[in-house]
Order: sequence, then structure tokens, then C-alpha cells
Amino acid sequence: MTAPRRTDLFGNPVGRTVGGPKLVDVEAELRRETSGDNGAYLIYAGIGKEAWVPKSLVEYDPILCIFAMPEWLAKDKGLS
Repeated sequence: MTAPRRTDLFGNPVGRTVGGPKLVDVEAELRRETSGDNGAYLIYAGIGKEAWVPKSLVEYDPILCIFAMPEWLAKDKGLS
């Protein structure tokens, strides 16, 4: 019997590329949010790890406090 695959908020297997950039889940606290389609989230993922990320590139799960985003964005913002 095999273990179920873990998926990100987009339903893609974690650590795999599916038609685009590799996605990662970042567990973080939502500090602020700007309105509108071109808005952004200010997230806090620990000491020294606070950054604004564009809503257009991120999916937020408020129940789990997880932000799914492309790996390059997480690295660029110092969140991974």
C-alpha cells in the first residue's frame, strides 16, 4: 500500500513541476493585505522573514495559514 501524495493548494504534487514553475507551500501569518486584483499580501514566516507577495502569484489558505507560491518567488523574498 502506498502513502497518499501530498499536494499543494493548487492540487499539484509537492516538489514537482506541472506545466510551470515548481510550487512550494510557505506557512506564514498574514499581517496585511491590499485590496484589488493587483493587491498583495504582507506575510510573516518567522524572524527576518517578512515580505510583500503579489496576490496574482500566490494562493492563500486562511484555515491552514499556508501560502502556495512559485519556488523562485519564495527564494527571491527570503521565505524559503
